[in-house]
Formats: sequence, C-alpha cells, structure tokens
Amino acid sequence: MRIGVLTFEDAEQDDSENAVLSQAETFLKQQGAVLVPVSLPSGRLNNLPVLEHEFKSGINAWLGSVRGHTTIQSLDDILAYNHQHARTCLRYGQDLLESSNRHSGTLREADYLNQRLALIRQTRTEGIDRLLEEHQLDCLMTVKITGYAPIAGYPCAAICAQSPSLGTPLSLLFLGTAWSEETLIAVAQTVESRMAARIAPRFK
Repeated sequence: MRIGVLTFEDAEQDDSENAVLSQAETFLKQQGAVLVPVSLPSGRLNNLPVLEHEFKSGINAWLGSVRGHTTIQSLDDILAYNHQHARTCLRYGQDLLESSNRHSGTLREADYLNQRLALIRQTRTEGIDRLLEEHQLDCLMTVKITGYAPIAGYPCAAICAQSPSLGTPLSLLFLGTAWSEETLIAVAQTVESRMAARIAPRFK
C-alpha cells in the first residue's frame, strides 16, 4: 500500500495537526505502508460561482419532486417567502440565494460550463489523479479539510483524529480517484481502530 501524505503549499500545519499526522504515519509504517510526501498549491478552491449555478438547478428540481406537498415551488418562491417574513427569515440577508437566482438554472451557460471544466481539471487532472499516477499511490491522506474530492466527484473518507474534548477537533481525510471507495474505507477503518480518537456522544 502506497499512501501520499498530502500537504498544501498555502496552508501550514500547526502542532496538533502535525502530531495527529505523525501518529497515523507511525502506525501505517508499522503495517507496511509506504508513505510518500506530496503537495498541492492550494487547499481552498473557488467553486462558489459554480455552486451558485448548481444550487438554483438543484433546489428547483427538488421542489418539483415534492410538488403538491408545499406551496413553495421554486427558488423565486423561497425568495418571496423570505421577504414576506423578513423579521424571522432575513436576519442575515439572502445575498447568496439572490445571486444564484440571477442564473438560468439550466446549467448550460458558457461561463458555468467553462468554470466547471476548470475545476474538474484542477481537482482531477492536475490534482488527485496527477499525484496518484506520478507517485504510483493507492490513496492520499491529509489533516486539512479540502474540497478536492467532493468537487472532483471523487470519494473521501474522514475519521476523527482528535476529540473536541482534547482541544480543536481534528480529522484525518483519505482521498482517492473514482471508484476507490473500497480502498479508502479499508485504510480509514484500520487507522481509526488504532487511533481510537472518537468519543461516542452521550445523550441526556
């Protein structure tokens, strides 16, 4: 098993993150894994313009599926309802909803298609797939929350690495290419059982 230890050039890791990563690395090496340091330029991706297009399309489609069970049938209706109940619904405004509603919702605009293709290229071709292929890796591991996998449409398994009761809650993320769920689940389950960082919640 070859695992890429992923860092981002624009995001330094603090002492807690380094400690968590070191613990996972030690265990994985004991299990015979080969760990390879890899990096990407940025952990944060600007996918907001794409989300604005897709939100309108998605919410209108969902509202269409529950037609007859609610008087709200579109994003237009949501905006109107919020204005009618501004005191309770607009405490924080609705700039993002209004911005999304300016788009057609068809997902056919040239700017949307170009932005979506650029993100796919950045997250797949120049991101996850490039690292996996260049270094012959089975998956990637990082302590930084990143949008690479969900934006690419690729699987990602996250496990608890530090409980909130011990300080800042931390996770370990395992990223892979398309259809690599079996590998990610196996690696994540093995590391999670060893680290035993998750504390089950208690309900009163």
